[in-house]
Amino acid sequence: MMTSVDVKPLITFISSEKVGFGARQPLLATISNNILLLSNHEKGSKNLSGLISVACDEDLHSLFDGFTSNLQDFGQALLNKQGRETIFLVTDKGGKNQQFAGLIQGELLMRFLKNDDDVKPLISFITSEKVGFQARQPLLATISGNIISLSSHFKAYKNLCDLITVSSMEFNFSLVQAIQEHLVAISKLKYGNHVVQSLICLQNEASKLAIASLKGTLMILSKIAYSHFVVQSIFRNSDDMTVLDCFKEINLEELVTNPNGHFVHQSIVRRFETLDIELCRNICSEIVSRKFDFELHDPGYQVFLTCKSVLRKIGKICDHTLFDSVFSLFLHIFTFL
Repeated sequence: MMTSVDVKPLITFISSEKVGFGARQPLLATISNNILLLSNHEKGSKNLSGLISVACDEDLHSLFDGFTSNLQDFGQALLNKQGRETIFLVTDKGGKNQQFAGLIQGELLMRFLKNDDDVKPLISFITSEKVGFQARQPLLATISGNIISLSSHFKAYKNLCDLITVSSMEFNFSLVQAIQEHLVAISKLKYGNHVVQSLICLQNEASKLAIASLKGTLMILSKIAYSHFVVQSIFRNSDDMTVLDCFKEINLEELVTNPNGHFVHQSIVRRFETLDIELCRNICSEIVSRKFDFELHDPGYQVFLTCKSVLRKIGKICDHTLFDSVFSLFLHIFTFL
């Protein structure tokens, strides 16, 4: 299998009906027991793919069972590009997608998510439509049961964000339901806040449930390192109704000079620049009128600069609107002269 000689004729012969399934068992067992070795070998991997491409369903099922009999080698092979492609080919061609997804759980899944290697292909495969929602329940249970650990890991959180991005709304909604009691704690983590932001940015029912789970704590989160990014994300990425609803529990005055809260204040001003110009004008005017209350090094001074910039922008918008109205009036009068 690992020779550079063209073995296609041999592969075709041993895969033919002339050679019975029973007679191929030693060959299939050898391949299954050496999946890690073959997948790491350029020629071995190529010849193995050739064999799989002509294998019958019975052979494919036997190979799949053999591959998955040793979960340690199976896991190592999945972290290898050639091994992963080989296993995906056997799984997909043999119609074993549901069984495959059921294996990706527990310690094996934790190993993948915390691994340095690129696991996006694996994530994409197990979250595809080929794998039914029910088959992903063990995956969901493992993630929700280890969410704090995964959200605290510098590699796992990125893979978790990728998984959220490519998963269906149904999966993400179930994920939020399973972890909602931990969302506040996750928001305060250096890496975990990115996981919560990934959920918020979905802009669907899953994100709405995540935001609803954070309601009542937005002022607290606004003043804390890392979690203030989550509150900013809510005001930047949510729909208008959600933004207005969340704004009800925000005390802007408490955020102006807070080391973390002033970032949230600026995000709110930027959002209301288009959402509610009059309210935005009132907020900004009040801050600008207090210019001398803020020292240059004060977070409040950054809020002042943002409000000053927004006021100028709003003024230009209003000036243009007024100019357009006057110009239209003169044009209308001129046409009747």
